[in-house]
Amino acid sequence: MTQFQQSMLATENGTMQVPTVHTEGGSTIPFAGYQLATHVYALKIMTQFQQSMLATENGTMQVPTVSTSTGTIPFAGYQLAVHIYSLKIIGMGMKMRGVTFTQIKKYYGLPGKSAKECIPQLEQIQKTYREISKNN
Repeated sequence: MTQFQQSMLATENGTMQVPTVHTEGGSTIPFAGYQLATHVYALKIMTQFQQSMLATENGTMQVPTVSTSTGTIPFAGYQLAVHIYSLKIIGMGMKMRGVTFTQIKKYYGLPGKSAKECIPQLEQIQKTYREISKNN
């Protein structure tokens, strides 16, 4: 049972007191319902990459590690590097087997119209990922 399910059960049984949230319409809802609605809304506006990073961080999704000559690296870092490489190949006009520009664009939520436009955006995501990884 997840922590959320436990708190919902404890709230229903009356063993746990939870705050309520007043909505704009004037009604009152339990905090757990508000929290769930907030998370669902956040997931809808998150890219697939952000959702997978969050799921990996929460432990709800298992991902492999990638072995290198210097040790192991997280799968997300490897995936970013491979996708940047793929976009560079696609940007030169060649095709990549098993991956398309549209798949990469949707996965990361890139707004560019061509692979060449999206490469700097994806490199910025990689830079941000590296900075976050160093801090953790």
